[in-house]
Amino acid sequence: ALPIYELLAEGHLDRAVEVASELRAADLAEVLDYLDGDPHEALVRAMPAEVVAPALEYLSSRGLEDTVTLLSPEELTDTLSTVADDVATDMVQALDDDVATQVMESLPEERRLELENLLSYDEETAGGHMTGQVITVALHLTASDTIVYLRSLEADASRPFYLYVTDEERHLL
Repeated sequence: ALPIYELLAEGHLDRAVEVASELRAADLAEVLDYLDGDPHEALVRAMPAEVVAPALEYLSSRGLEDTVTLLSPEELTDTLSTVADDVATDMVQALDDDVATQVMESLPEERRLELENLLSYDEETAGGHMTGQVITVALHLTASDTIVYLRSLEADASRPFYLYVTDEERHLL
């Protein structure tokens, strides 16, 4: 099979999209990071946003910026609702102010407020890199109960590596 960039160079956009759509998110991100200019734009515009969205968290800063500017406001709104907080804030920061405002206004209020809070920190500070997505468990859970709980969350690579044990009022224990 020809690599995606060769398919694009030879004008086989449909086949390139088909091959790219079968890739794992991290592998698709590698392809998108490799491509630039017209081939990158053609591939992103031709792929469904739900295929591109999972790859966003694995993109380099340049790749993320190049990719999100190609998505429609509707696709961005849907994507911002599903990606990790730190990726979402990077996406918003990569957008033109007008588009960012439009997308933020389209988000459900709870998600919009979460992102506005995170965006209030300078992106080069610890606050600018933090996420509100943490996993907490109750003190009474056994290791087995905790594993069952984690599996129910469908945790993926964007989830934290730490579990925080909290009481009923969510105080850290």
